[in-house]
Parts: sequence; structure tokens; C-alpha cells
Amino acid sequence: MIESCVILGDCKSNGQNTIAWKTCNNQDIVVQVSLQYSNITKPIIEWYLQQRKNGVYTEPISMKYIQSIAIKKYKIYEKQFSWPTYLNFDKVYNLSRTGTTYQGYIADIKKHIENEGIPSCVCITDFTDDHIYVRTNDGKTKHNSPVFQSFLDSEYDPEIIPYSQNIYNKRQQYARKEIAAGQDYLNRKNAYSFYLLTKLLDSHNIPYFFLKFRDNAFSSKLFDNKPTLDISAIHRICVSNQGDHSLTLYSFQKTIAEIVQEYIQKNIA
Repeated sequence: MIESCVILGDCKSNGQNTIAWKTCNNQDIVVQVSLQYSNITKPIIEWYLQQRKNGVYTEPISMKYIQSIAIKKYKIYEKQFSWPTYLNFDKVYNLSRTGTTYQGYIADIKKHIENEGIPSCVCITDFTDDHIYVRTNDGKTKHNSPVFQSFLDSEYDPEIIPYSQNIYNKRQQYARKEIAAGQDYLNRKNAYSFYLLTKLLDSHNIPYFFLKFRDNAFSSKLFDNKPTLDISAIHRICVSNQGDHSLTLYSFQKTIAEIVQEYIQKNIA
């Protein structure tokens, strides 16, 4: 019996762009990566200010940081519309984060086991080849998370960044080194992290399966001979070379949940 299900995924399972059509009042909008990446932040700020007016958010804010705060709150809101929300199990833990990798999945499931115990099953998604995950340690503090180009182009601001400038400088250094190492290096790193992830889950006797969204991602090529649910046909409907078709993406979230639910009940429960 499945009592708890953990989702280890990236932007395809955290709701990213699912409600951009509503936020931007444009049912035809196609979003390249994210609204933030595409510099379409005005509708997010307007959404956030309306939420404050409605009493949803009441914390004191500085207008200097309103954009970063609005984006942070919006990402949390988006997640409510992701397909894991519609899974019908007692507990669903959606640990999906934009930009993460198998290395990030390992850190997330370790923390989950420590705090919540052993889950009944784990669903693991693929991710695009350009994802970079950096682990940083200054002797006192550890910080592990994905790195984005916007981070590399930014300056340190203690009001926004929740760690020291020393950690920030190291993350900048390590991330640039990872990028310079090239795609072959990143693929080898992901392959080894994939091995470590499956080894960790096997050591705890946790049932798991892989959810394939992308046809040509290196991360999904590692799924060979592993239990895999392939929904790439749906992904091709929702995503084009121009980006995510927001309304279509939104309309398929419940369908994806139903397919995943059925797979788990037939193959794991």
C-alpha cells in the first residue's frame, strides 16, 4: 500500500509556467524557460501586490526587493498547480526544484528520510543537460543548490542571498569551473550521481521508478533497463522549440497525475 510518495524532479514537476497564461492574461503565451528568465516580471509583481491587498501576504517589505520577493512567492504558488498536487495518496512530497540534478536529488531524499522517514515510493524525473548543481562548504556552513546564469551575472546582496559572501564567492568560482569543464564532464558527473542515487534508494529498500519527459536528454538515457514511465508524447504537445505552451501545460497536469497514479498502483502498490 502506498502511503507516501516522494517526487524528485525539476521544472516539469514543480508547476513552472503552468499558470503563466492566467498571470499574464494571455491564453496563447509561450514561455522560454520561465517568466523570470524571459524578463516578464511585471505581471508577477502585480500578482503579488494583489495578493498583499487581499491579505494573503502581510510581511513588511522593502520596495527595493519587491521583485525578488514576488518571484519567490510566485514560485511557491505555481507549485500548487503541478501534477504531483493531484496524486491521490495519503502524503505526497513534491521536492522538485528548477535546475536541479541527480546530485540534488540525493541531497533532497537524504534530508527527507532524516526528517520524514522512509517513503513508500519515489518518482524520479529527467532534466535538461545544462543543469548545474554546486556543493559549497566554507568550514562552517554548507550550501548545496542548482546554479543559474542569472546567479553568475548577479552581485552579492545579503538581503536576498541567505548565506555568506564567502559561500557566494565559492559558488561563483565552482559554477564557472563546472561550465568551463564542458558537457562531457557534466554528463559523467550526472551518470555517477545517478548510480549513487539508485544505490542509496536500494540500500533503504525504497521502490522507485523514473518518469521520462524528454526524448534526448542525457539524464533520461540513463533510464535504460530501469523501471520507467515514458510520457514524452505529452511533453511534446506542451513544449516546442519556442518554449512552454502555458495553457496546454496547465491542461495536462491532471492527466499526467492520473497516468502516474495508475502506474504506481499497478507496478508498485
